[in-house]
Amino acid sequence: MTKQSEKDIAKRLDVSVSKIDRKLNEISSHTVLRHEYLPTSMNWDEFKATNDTKGKMAFMIVDNKTGNIFDINDSRKSRDLEKYFRRYSKKQRDKVKLISTDFYSGYIYLAKKLFKKANIVIDRFHIVIQAYNALNMTRVKLCYKSNPNYNKLKNFWKLIVKNENDLSDIKKYDNHFKKEVSQKDIVSYLINTDSTLKATYECYQGLINSIKDKDFNKFKNIISHKNNNISNKMNKVIKLYKDNIKYIENSFKYDINNGVIEGKNNLIKCIKRIAFGYRKYDHFVARVFLISGMIKG
Repeated sequence: MTKQSEKDIAKRLDVSVSKIDRKLNEISSHTVLRHEYLPTSMNWDEFKATNDTKGKMAFMIVDNKTGNIFDINDSRKSRDLEKYFRRYSKKQRDKVKLISTDFYSGYIYLAKKLFKKANIVIDRFHIVIQAYNALNMTRVKLCYKSNPNYNKLKNFWKLIVKNENDLSDIKKYDNHFKKEVSQKDIVSYLINTDSTLKATYECYQGLINSIKDKDFNKFKNIISHKNNNISNKMNKVIKLYKDNIKYIENSFKYDINNGVIEGKNNLIKCIKRIAFGYRKYDHFVARVFLISGMIKG
């Protein structure tokens, strides 16, 4: 099914919009899927649905093996999700081997409580994005107009958060520097304008490359090493890593990540954009299920 607004569908089929609305009402009465079994490997994430959603955020489960949406629940609150998952027997829940999620403590608590035999994996993207944001916020803090490097810090932010191994050493003329400089030159100059920025940058590069190389010992050594020069933002990230080190280690061990669920989130955003928003949660989820091929219209 193509991604079209209800108005466009009605026009294509030469029927009224109200008829499409009635059809969605019919379909939405079946949008709570009843599977006999849970996926043995699944991804959890949330997304902003509609104003009438039971919780502020809806909860999505993706079967990691097939890449398909397994189900969507209208709340990500722990009590609602516990009720949802307890529809499955302990025997069925014990068959779940891997659960990939972000750092949200509610998901981790629920996974530990209901899925005793599952390995909880913090998604690698969410590990990286924490350090990425910490470095970027450290840079932003230096972007005050009295700073002589204000324009350089503002314009070259993408180079600062880029993996240092991907920086070019080809020199080109740059108006900010009034001479030929390479990407490596630019980053080297900028991080050396502030000791906190430099320490935070070096910490960030070590972290993202340890993840890229799947070197958990290197990652653990970085967060274990006390570094008084890194920014407060990065210190908070390091603490978050330490508090969840067991689940982060699993991300180095197991080949599972939330990339597949991020793709589904992009699909959902696309559906919302095409429809200019949805008022009814049931209609919205019905469209997601239809376009994903989970149910037939």
